[in-house]
Amino acid sequence: CTGSISIEAKLMAPHLDVVAFEKREESRHIIQRNSHNFGAPGIQIFIDDFQNIDKENLTRPDAVFLGGYGGVMEQILDEIDQWLISRGCIVFNAVTQESLTRFQQWHHSNHYLQTAKHTITVDEHNSITIVAIEKPTAILTQTTIQAT
Repeated sequence: CTGSISIEAKLMAPHLDVVAFEKREESRHIIQRNSHNFGAPGIQIFIDDFQNIDKENLTRPDAVFLGGYGGVMEQILDEIDQWLISRGCIVFNAVTQESLTRFQQWHHSNHYLQTAKHTITVDEHNSITIVAIEKPTAILTQTTIQAT
């Protein structure tokens, strides 16, 4: 809702096309102001539920950060999977063990490779686990050949 991840991505690699999706209209001004204040112009902002946005004319991403999912994690990950390029990266931050478990179950069942996992704890606050996964290039299936 503040654009922090999008702004950091743009600051680290200004040549990137960065697209931010946010549900709340009131966040548009916050993201625009923060983008300006931190010197990270050019972030494309979509205000609506991610699942409602027409992404057909957008460039397929090579990386996605999922910071919130509104209770429909698997559906959003399924949509991201259809949209993400082969060997693309999804980075997820989990605040609860339940979210982490559901994310790990999804990435295992979709044959993604975990490339990084870090847990951050500050003082007595809840830990945040950040997991990066890579989309497979192809899924090979085992076939059985019968001789007659």
